Amino acid sequence: MLITLNQLTGLPVVWQGSVVGHVDHGVMDAGAERLMGLLIRRGLSAAKWVPSQGISLMGQRCVVARSRPHRMPSALPAMIDRVYLTNGSLAGRVTDVLLCRETQQAQALEICESWLGCLLGQRRYAVAYQIGRHDGSAGNAVVPELLSWAELRQRFEEVCQ
Repeated sequence: MLITLNQLTGLPVVWQGSVVGHVDHGVMDAGAERLMGLLIRRGLSAAKWVPSQGISLMGQRCVVARSRPHRMPSALPAMIDRVYLTNGSLAGRVTDVLLCRETQQAQALEICESWLGCLLGQRRYAVAYQIGRHDGSAGNAVVPELLSWAELRQRFEEVCQ
């Protein structure tokens, strides 16, 4: 079952039967292959951290933590920003990451060419990507191809059969 980082945003985080905060955003590891953890907030208090191994369940209505949220790590990986095709042209920006709920592994990057295109639902997906320094800056990905939502669904159906 898939979930996106954007779907996690705002969900309550439950630990030992009580809400300890709400998901501010998810953080992927340096290779954008797996969820590293969740940054959570409660009111005006300082942000807390739930590492991926401290997450028991990522549901549709809440996230269940198996360990108490603690202080933020001193350094977090940079988020992926721009995505380039292998021919060097700019494909767009990463707007979301599709994750497997059970394994917390990234399944695809959601990419929009522009903010207007994103608002209009013009999203593409990359299932294969490499994080690197395409133009001299960190936080970029290079992809061999982009898929539509229909192509992505078809590919997942083929894998699951």
